[in-house]
Amino acid sequence: MARSITRSVTSGIAVAGLVAGAALAGAGVANAQHTVTFNSPSTLSLDRNSAGQVLVGYENRSGTDLGCAFVVSNASVVDGLDRHLRDSADPVGAFIDPDTWPTALQTSVTRAIEAEEFNIGEGAVAEDYSGVVSITGGTDFPMDTTFPLHGLSMCADESNPSALYVEFERTSGGGVFGSLGNLFGSAS
Repeated sequence: MARSITRSVTSGIAVAGLVAGAALAGAGVANAQHTVTFNSPSTLSLDRNSAGQVLVGYENRSGTDLGCAFVVSNASVVDGLDRHLRDSADPVGAFIDPDTWPTALQTSVTRAIEAEEFNIGEGAVAEDYSGVVSITGGTDFPMDTTFPLHGLSMCADESNPSALYVEFERTSGGGVFGSLGNLFGSAS
């Protein structure tokens, strides 16, 4: 049983990088220089609907269509990933390649996967869109969990890949109906 858990965890970490890479490769930003911001005008939000399923919301104020990769997990994973990205000379490469993640972050992800507190996915967010994002690829969304929600997104300009604009957003809390209500009016 330990071997299957180890394989599952390793696969989960690898999937995180692959999903993020796929989202950004589609936007033309993998392996390139980027204009990166951690303080964009856009907003990432997380909440649970009346059935308890996690919803990912995004208010896109970037002025362009975005292709996004999302990580929803616990505080340890999201804090560690955010810290790693901010400390990196290439945050996009650091997000895409979990092999570059510090051992402590990889350990946090492993524990989160084992506890079913780690989900990743990708989605497109149109210019000026504000609402729940349709998540494709990655792991199960909407997800049924009860852990405190924390999330991080990496979104890239889909309409002009040569612009190489990338924004990172993070959020914490959520999980109590209504935090998305500020963006969308209703999360149910």
